[in-house]
Amino acid sequence: MRPLLWLLILSTSATLQAQIFKGVNYLYRATEKAKARHVYGVLTVDSANKKLTFTSDLKGKGKLLTFDITADAITAANYERESVPPAVAAGNPGGGLLTTTMRTLGQAAAGNDEHFVTLQYKTPSGDGKYAIFRFDKSGDCREARAAIEATLGMKVER
Repeated sequence: MRPLLWLLILSTSATLQAQIFKGVNYLYRATEKAKARHVYGVLTVDSANKKLTFTSDLKGKGKLLTFDITADAITAANYERESVPPAVAAGNPGGGLLTTTMRTLGQAAAGNDEHFVTLQYKTPSGDGKYAIFRFDKSGDCREARAAIEATLGMKVER
């Protein structure tokens, strides 16, 4: 009976160290020149190993997309509540600030705001990269931001 109790204690402590957020949308580019697309999956914030992991099965094709960022690689974390993330809007040649602002105001009036967390990080070779995650519910995003802040030891700026 004792080994079962220890197994239960160990599995509970491992579960408490990692928080899992389902239904997260990751803005994914297969290559630098490829068009960005949203991929649904699971974001795991692992405070024990100080890393964030996004996992998705690409359209059920059995091709697993796994994306890991360690806390020491992350240089900045930002939160946005808009209709489109700023990094995507800035890359829209037909858009511009006024169009983006009007679209955002229209979405806000309709109550269709989306919640984005952008992580800026450095690759092992020193290149600067970013990852954008969209959360459908504000409660999930609020909890994810708190988990990311606790894991990274840095504030998620607004």
